[in-house]
Amino acid sequence: AEAYWGEDFDHKLGDATSLVQSFRMFNNLSDTGQYRMNFDVGANTRLLKWLTWNFGFSDRYLSNPAPGRKTNDILYTTGIGVAFAR
Repeated sequence: AEAYWGEDFDHKLGDATSLVQSFRMFNNLSDTGQYRMNFDVGANTRLLKWLTWNFGFSDRYLSNPAPGRKTNDILYTTGIGVAFAR
């Protein structure tokens, strides 16, 4: 069994840029002292009316990974978005 808690944050940094962030911590109730955490942050910026630039960062932490595995997984992403409208 697990209990979790966390928070979400969403903020518009200007007319063209927004930031979103999320954090979750999962405490293991069956094996106290063991836990996992998820942290995500992302931003997008509108470059043109139809074009956006996106950035993301994710971190996954596990206090007791399987033998031979790392405790953290980190992911960086970036990309562009295209909007099609009528």
